[in-house]
Amino acid sequence: GQKFEENVGGKLDAIKGKLTGLAAGLSVGLVSRQLAVVANATADYADEVDRMSLISGIARDDVSTLGFSFRQNKAELSTLNAVVRTLPKMMQDASKGVATAVEAFEDMNIPVKTVDGNLRDVLPVLLDIANFMADAEDQTGALATAQRVLGGRSIGLKVAMESLAGDGFERARIEAEKYGAII
Repeated sequence: GQKFEENVGGKLDAIKGKLTGLAAGLSVGLVSRQLAVVANATADYADEVDRMSLISGIARDDVSTLGFSFRQNKAELSTLNAVVRTLPKMMQDASKGVATAVEAFEDMNIPVKTVDGNLRDVLPVLLDIANFMADAEDQTGALATAQRVLGGRSIGLKVAMESLAGDGFERARIEAEKYGAII
């Protein structure tokens, strides 16, 4: 009786030890795998930020801030990607007199050129559009006008852009830095 219980107890302890070791090994493996997934996602995001910066001329830190703000406001990164690809092109078109682009910027009362005739930087124009959208009495019309130069068509575009209005971009930068989201 007692010898049997001791023998079974010893075997159970041995099995328990092996299972604990196996669980620890699996945990380390799963954690390592999750870390690899996170590292790959971070690298992919950094590559995307670099591409958006190169295409738009917006500084990398500012693109990171925009990405953080868009994600915080439930807009997809693809929406920001569309914005940073489309806005510079539409600004170029407006500066060359392409009627549809000229009209869209005029409807928002946003200049694409500086007083000395140079093309403005993309980020200040983007923030002017955010202010236009936030301040407009006709929100539906403002969104439609802004979409003509932004290229984004997602539901999240309106909220993401309006979050940048006023001091929203600077607040987003502070939050992004706080959470280490600036790449």
